[in-house]
Amino acid sequence: REYDPFTDKGIKTNFWDGINTTEANAKRIKALRKLFAEKFPDQALDEEMPSPPCDFDFGKFYKEFWWKAPFAGKCQDAKAGDECYDMAKWGKTDGIYSHPEYYPGLTEASTLKEFQQLLYMQGKAA
Repeated sequence: REYDPFTDKGIKTNFWDGINTTEANAKRIKALRKLFAEKFPDQALDEEMPSPPCDFDFGKFYKEFWWKAPFAGKCQDAKAGDECYDMAKWGKTDGIYSHPEYYPGLTEASTLKEFQQLLYMQGKAA
């Protein structure tokens, strides 16, 4: 394992420190692109190729790591007035704009259900 989610630090490496920090991710990508260009000088760069279609399944992917199962728990069917519902509603209406780093994988277009799932997976809502 190269990363500890509780400390947000790499294990025996600082490469993964701040794993959800935009600045740190940009720095990692820049370093990796440089290494790739050095190792494979005849290959096309990312900027020169079309973007591939995205079939990423957020819930299935993160379930394999350290978050709780995304489609289970009390937060799954939260109703107005429930703590989880209120947290998810704030995340969707305010938090995603003021603190997008709190909601990895989500955007302002994400559903309230997706915010509820993420909060449960992160252990922030029971």
